[in-house]
Amino acid sequence: MSTAVRLVLLMAIRVYEFVVAFPEANPGFIQAVELLKDRLDRAEELAGLERSGRVSARVAKDQRKALVAELRATPLRLLAEVARAAFKDQPEVMRRFRVPSKGVGKTTFITAVRATLAEAEAARDILLQHGLPETLLAELAVAVERYDGMITEANAGLREHVGAHADLEAVAQEILGVVRHLDALSTYRFRENPERLAAWKSARNVAWAHKGQEEPAAVPPPVPAPAPAPTVQ
Repeated sequence: MSTAVRLVLLMAIRVYEFVVAFPEANPGFIQAVELLKDRLDRAEELAGLERSGRVSARVAKDQRKALVAELRATPLRLLAEVARAAFKDQPEVMRRFRVPSKGVGKTTFITAVRATLAEAEAARDILLQHGLPETLLAELAVAVERYDGMITEANAGLREHVGAHADLEAVAQEILGVVRHLDALSTYRFRENPERLAAWKSARNVAWAHKGQEEPAAVPPPVPAPAPAPTVQ
């Protein structure tokens, strides 16, 4: 959730509490209050989706990182050493089984693992003769599938996060429209009650507004970034 949206929602909660505490029989007022409650409920739902999407993407990323470390530490290292023994007189073949360097990206890494796995399947018999565990290649194949599944989960989480973030921006704009309506009604309603009018203005003030600014400001357009800002409770 962006800071701008968070501030709008905090303002909307204050406004809703105010209008519930000081109801009015005006049908337009009642309708606006109901709409405000509906938009706040929708914002809460979207905020949950935004958080869960971000968490899912982060968890999948951490799982990929752990899987890469696990593959480097044991199965790929073992395969490389067995290949070194099996193809000690064929350095050009032996090089095909090298563990990818730590500097490569995750996509390059898993592509290299797939290529190594294909080479190992083709040379399975000779590798087995030099000590390759019979289950190792199957384990590597499963690990590659797991990695692909983590990519899918991460992408799904990112889509959910980005989609909910965009919808929250739209809901914040709707909320501001409802508050403007309530502001016009309440300003007239409390025109002869300075204390109540001041309380109303305080409730519907957005924190980013300049001192003395009375009209709720529009939500600033989001600044392009690699990922939306973290949710602030």
